[in-house]
Amino acid sequence: MHYLIYRSLNKLFIADESKKKLNPGQESELQTEQLFFPSLGSVVEQFKNDDMGAILHGLHAKGLIGVFQTDNHVLEETKTLPYIKIAPTTLGVQLFAIANNMFDKWRDFSTVDFSDFDSVNLPSVYTQSLDSILEKLNLKKKEEIIAK
Repeated sequence: MHYLIYRSLNKLFIADESKKKLNPGQESELQTEQLFFPSLGSVVEQFKNDDMGAILHGLHAKGLIGVFQTDNHVLEETKTLPYIKIAPTTLGVQLFAIANNMFDKWRDFSTVDFSDFDSVNLPSVYTQSLDSILEKLNLKKKEEIIAK
């Protein structure tokens, strides 16, 4: 799960010009960033554990992620989208760099592509906001689309 979180963030950051000057060594700056992804399908299945909260509590207790939340966004009266929201930490970035044998590049987390591990499936959708997830999955409520 740690790899999934930080690889997703790494991909988001290197694709976003506004993140190029992000300093992962500044904990207060890094923790303003967030990762959102749906908590269903292959993301949950690859951990063979329905309790993603337990996994996230463990990562948080070790300082590998900051504030996190698992929640459901109501789409319609009976339909919801379960999702996870996570803030990264400096220690989490450093361990990710170590796992990739690139510790000397950890400060370049937002500009260097740390590459994929073939055996880990990233979420099909991951973004930095819940609205972006809904847009990518075409799940925006009709009234929200009309209001824009």
